[in-house]
Amino acid sequence: MKQRVLFSFWHKWLALLVAVQVLIWLGTGLYFNFTEGSTETVREVRQPVSHGGDVASVTLFPLAQLKAPAPRKVELIWSLGNPYYVLWYNEPAHRYFPLQRRVYDARTGQPWQIGASQVASIAQRAYRNATDTVMSQPVLLSPPFSDINKQQNPLWRVNVDDALNTSIYLDALTGHVVTFVNDDTRLKVLMFTLHFMDYAGTGSFNHWIIIVFAIATCLLSFSGAYLLFCRHVLARSATAEKAPLAEHTLTIRDNQGDTHSLTFTQHLNDSLYHALLAHNVSLPSECHGAGTCGKCQIVTDTSLPVTPVESAHLSEQAINQGVRLACQHTCRQCHAIDIPMAMPRSNG
Repeated sequence: MKQRVLFSFWHKWLALLVAVQVLIWLGTGLYFNFTEGSTETVREVRQPVSHGGDVASVTLFPLAQLKAPAPRKVELIWSLGNPYYVLWYNEPAHRYFPLQRRVYDARTGQPWQIGASQVASIAQRAYRNATDTVMSQPVLLSPPFSDINKQQNPLWRVNVDDALNTSIYLDALTGHVVTFVNDDTRLKVLMFTLHFMDYAGTGSFNHWIIIVFAIATCLLSFSGAYLLFCRHVLARSATAEKAPLAEHTLTIRDNQGDTHSLTFTQHLNDSLYHALLAHNVSLPSECHGAGTCGKCQIVTDTSLPVTPVESAHLSEQAINQGVRLACQHTCRQCHAIDIPMAMPRSNG
């Protein structure tokens, strides 16, 4: 019986946890459904930036003379019309994973990293109608970023004073635009976070929180199946092993102060809860006498033994005052009880 009470306790809390997340899934799913195909406000203000130059017009520094460890690959890029070597020391699956790079001026062979003034110039070019807009000074930031959960590399950020609080994020080494973020995209990121349960900000749906939630959902199903088995299968087994029919008289006092006498003609090892129910006396219960809710309370002789289920659901003070659970005792154990309800007049 203790095991059944424990399963019932965890089943209720797991049901609450799962229900909350299911409602979140429902709400975020409706959001994605209603916003699908809507106009991307970022596209209205973002425009491509041309960095290219003519390789034939410059003399490139020999790669073999670069004072750098041997890379996995070398890439020639342009930034604001100037050529640069990017030496790659890893090749992650996505550019937002940690990048191991070095950048060198392709003309001089000297290490290079873009500066704030150059970043500001690129941001101006990337924002449509920038001449009519005020932009903040570029700031070099390290992850994590509240706007871009999955980004794991340092970025420059330039804030734009527009209606949607746009922020422009640029590569920390090259200054190339990584992404635009505004209030619309921030809301979408929040909805993705809620939908994929990415509360740790991993930027992925394959993380430990959702794994734990999946296990909790399995436990909820298992505990529900176990409680259903106890309520129906075990109850039927108990019915098949009932004692012979006999008569038993029980004196009942209801919450109106009226006293009634009931004579039961049934199995004496029936629970008091079901015996009363058979005589149209329905005590409060959520588990229908399965012993998991602790609602079917009666008041009787304090000498009546206390079961483990009652110890789990009732306070010591209530037990000392004779409060017991009707589902935990048989007809033959009780001779007089108080119940918290008015008895039907027909049974008086």
